[in-house]
Amino acid sequence: MTSVPEKLEKPSRIEYYFDKFFQVVGISRMVGILTLLFVTWKSSQWKPNLPIIHLTGLYLPYFSATNSTVDGFWIGHIQLHNTQDNATIYYKQAVLQLYYKSELLSNTTTIRLFMQPSENVINVRVRFSTVGSETNGQDVRSINMERTRYGTLQFRIHLKAFLVLEYVPFPYIMTMQNLNVWCENVVVNVTGVAGTRNLVGPTIQCQ
Repeated sequence: MTSVPEKLEKPSRIEYYFDKFFQVVGISRMVGILTLLFVTWKSSQWKPNLPIIHLTGLYLPYFSATNSTVDGFWIGHIQLHNTQDNATIYYKQAVLQLYYKSELLSNTTTIRLFMQPSENVINVRVRFSTVGSETNGQDVRSINMERTRYGTLQFRIHLKAFLVLEYVPFPYIMTMQNLNVWCENVVVNVTGVAGTRNLVGPTIQCQ
């Protein structure tokens, strides 16, 4: 005798939508896990570089060193070069100071916050000043002797900045870096009239 197969019950509309819902959730979770793994891998491969800094000019409109005090006003030009093609740099905090040898001469100068796109060059104008800055007599004698003998003065500029570097293809991948460089052997002519008291020689890379 031939048996007749039982007729399968058709799933209800609710069960059907539940099945579809869990399928979508499962696929979404898998896509999320794969995306997270890919982003983690890209983050580990990304090795961002700090910007290249050059001092392109330093102008000295006024300078005086008498007894144990120094008065001066400097105008500097800093070039910031983001050489990377996959990173945006955010300068969250940047300060500069001007030294003679190891003696701090100027007030701390702050650069306003800004953003630098990839493969971009930005030129920043900065001002340094000091009024009645007290220094030891030995440095004042050294300043005046150097100015008389060579007609130049040699300074140092210190730049510190806190940077956030953002990976361009995935903006949520970012890293934080501290920039700490010195512009050494910054020689300025001090013998001519105010308009000629400029940086002597080529631009200086700060390291």
